[in-house]
Amino acid sequence: MNLVLKDRQTGTSWQQATGEAFDGPLKGSRLPLVPFEITSWRKWKENHPNTFAFQPNPDDQERYSSDQKRYSDIMGLLLSERVWQIQPAPDAIREDPRLPPHKLIVGLEAGDAQRAYPLEIIHAGLVINDKVGASPVLIIYDSSTDTVTAFSRLVKGRTLEFKPGGKGEVIDSATGSAWNSEGLCVRGALKGHHLSRLTPLLSFWFAWAEFHPDTSVYKSSTGDIAGKP
Repeated sequence: MNLVLKDRQTGTSWQQATGEAFDGPLKGSRLPLVPFEITSWRKWKENHPNTFAFQPNPDDQERYSSDQKRYSDIMGLLLSERVWQIQPAPDAIREDPRLPPHKLIVGLEAGDAQRAYPLEIIHAGLVINDKVGASPVLIIYDSSTDTVTAFSRLVKGRTLEFKPGGKGEVIDSATGSAWNSEGLCVRGALKGHHLSRLTPLLSFWFAWAEFHPDTSVYKSSTGDIAGKP
């Protein structure tokens, strides 16, 4: 799924998937990606107690409910194997057979490189040490809040390796320090250090592959997901 947006000032058309302008006065420009996190309200409040919360307009509650049902119906259809068997992807969409079109992935970009991580592998592994192009990256899955976060593994010029710890934490092998899923070192020699955050983008494979044709695909140590090296 990908929306086409137009800005009111210039009428330029923008791709939702990449933030790139493809038609109009600003063609060729790209909107900067603002870091964000999809998590539970409880966890967000714990880490950001002074946050302001956007509240829906009570007068539009009926429309919100209708939109939510329509979104849920569409997502249910897209996640169904059957819809892709009955209705092939349109000719305008380039098919990439490395993964099923409806497979949910988390996409990462680092420099000019992109990499797709099948969501079920992230859920199974909890912690992934990897590289996107030449950039060493860390992906953490917090099962208690169903939250995926991603970071650079470079700390003070050194590339760290991580393993799962208790209570949603990860431990770096070099110092034994404990880090939370927000990339903050909470105990050990590196206490107080923050990992540089990356922005994981949840997407269907067909949409990610369409706009990132040179992407690689992460495969687990068991080799059950095929992809480019």
